[in-house]
Amino acid sequence: MNKPEFFLWVDLETTGLSPKTDAILEMALVLTDADFRKLGRLQYIFSPDIAFRNVNKEVKEMHSKNGLWQDVINASFVHIPDVDSEIVKWMERLTSLEWRDLKKIYLAGSSVHFDVGFLRENQFYFIQYLSHRYFDVSVFRTAMKLWDEGYLWSQSGTHRAMDDVLDHIEEAKHYKKAITWQLLS
Repeated sequence: MNKPEFFLWVDLETTGLSPKTDAILEMALVLTDADFRKLGRLQYIFSPDIAFRNVNKEVKEMHSKNGLWQDVINASFVHIPDVDSEIVKWMERLTSLEWRDLKKIYLAGSSVHFDVGFLRENQFYFIQYLSHRYFDVSVFRTAMKLWDEGYLWSQSGTHRAMDDVLDHIEEAKHYKKAITWQLLS
């Protein structure tokens, strides 16, 4: 198996759990190297009409408390194909890879399959260029809950995309250190 050269960390904030009926409100992306050193970051706030028609009460309360709902109300319309193209160019620039070599980048996050569902449903094509493998830090979190509570990561949980994605990167570093330490001792 080829070792990933880069990780593209993603976190989305949405109006609910269904990619078919709910909307993306906020997206954060952080590109790291294989040792989780940050190379760059992007963040988008979307203002889709669906967000104002179809939103779960608990989600609206949560995002009202953390300020995202007001940011969505104030956001300018963002055209997804423009964002999609910008993300590909950004990855190429930061990695010096051409689009056909972006498969050396693993999509990463916490429960990243959730984010992938929304990205596909909303026609973000950049993910098709990445590796088919994902790096999901929630797998390590679940394993630590089962095996050794002492190594659990304490999450900030602001439910803001950039805060959460940066927290997931730190969590990955924490588990990498814990696993490496266990292997060496």
